[in-house]
Amino acid sequence: MNKKLSQFLIIAFLIFNFSSFAQEKKKFDYIKNRESLIQDSFAGSKNIDVENWLFEFSCIDTLLTKGILGNNIEKKYALQLDSIYLYNENDRDHLEGKYIAECKDISGKNYKTEEELKKRVDQFVNAFKGLPLNLIGIGYVGYNINEKPKSFLQNNDNLIKAIIKNSNNESIPFVSIGIIGTEYSTISDQEGNFRLKVPTLKEENTLVTFRHLGYKEQQILLSDLIHLKKITLQANEELLEEVIVKDDLGNIKRKIIGDKGKTHTFGGIQATKNEGIEIAKRFDTKKQKIYLNSIGVYISNIYQNDFTLLVNIYEEKAETALPGKSLLKQQVIVSSNLQKGWLKINMNEYNIMINKPFYISFQWTTDDVLTPSIGISGKQGLFRKSSFNEWIDSEKFKWMIQAEVTYIKNNL
Repeated sequence: MNKKLSQFLIIAFLIFNFSSFAQEKKKFDYIKNRESLIQDSFAGSKNIDVENWLFEFSCIDTLLTKGILGNNIEKKYALQLDSIYLYNENDRDHLEGKYIAECKDISGKNYKTEEELKKRVDQFVNAFKGLPLNLIGIGYVGYNINEKPKSFLQNNDNLIKAIIKNSNNESIPFVSIGIIGTEYSTISDQEGNFRLKVPTLKEENTLVTFRHLGYKEQQILLSDLIHLKKITLQANEELLEEVIVKDDLGNIKRKIIGDKGKTHTFGGIQATKNEGIEIAKRFDTKKQKIYLNSIGVYISNIYQNDFTLLVNIYEEKAETALPGKSLLKQQVIVSSNLQKGWLKINMNEYNIMINKPFYISFQWTTDDVLTPSIGISGKQGLFRKSSFNEWIDSEKFKWMIQAEVTYIKNNL
């Protein structure tokens, strides 16, 4: 198997149960970890005017987490549950398969001594004793007395949280955000919010890139980004060119190219670090000019969950035969809860005409790449971890993707 591909968790065939999670592979010392968290967090906050303290908990199930933390948590423990997400990295065995709950301390207290912080932590430990819930992170949000605003979480993860808007102060959904050539990347949600894990700042010139079809690409120094709560992107004023397909002689013909039929075999490739997995399939026009009417991907979504995918059309790079420049001028988003079958997307309004090999891709907007699962009985396929990584041969995962095109049959 390709060495690059082996870095990923590969899941094939029909998946019927997503609710069971792996237990700890190693016995983790939560008591010792709490002591370190308290010491490190308090030491780091000495020069900070803390606005809010933050606490992170791990649990084996999202519903159980909500049940424990969502039941009068504000009144009982002066905590506000901000978010829950599945831990999908591979650097901590004790968190594998767990859900992470982020909570904000709303007690209004600013713990002035390490002992005060310890008492607050002990309150949680006693309250959740016997329950499958563990404290794994302590942090704070505040202002350095002599510097810019600062946010830091003492759990060895550096997270940036912000919102992306346009010049009209409207949120921009599904922006690709990341450091090119690294695993540090994510996608903004439907409200334009994002959370990006970043490395410990070592080089002052590290750049974070923001990409979205319809907006100009923007790069911001990581050292500046950690102080921002809002990023503004400028609209790309390039307009779509009108394409008119005439049929004066009656020899225009429509044809489906790519994969056809059905399959009972589905799968997905799960990245270990981030959201934004993208799959692609190559199409050969045989040097004939074609007009792209629609595209489709064969999916399975057994629980009929709502999902959102991003669609892209790339021209082929001559030197690498891999996806290159996007042929789209604006973002194409498809949302559905189709249970099984061909998910079709009308492409007529995007005016794509091409006479060279091209690629059709689908990109997940969350880290749940099994919603939907993709038919893998096609002819070939590629994938990449995010918009900022290299394309990799997906080997046995041959994505079932098709395109309906219009061409002049006398020239084919």
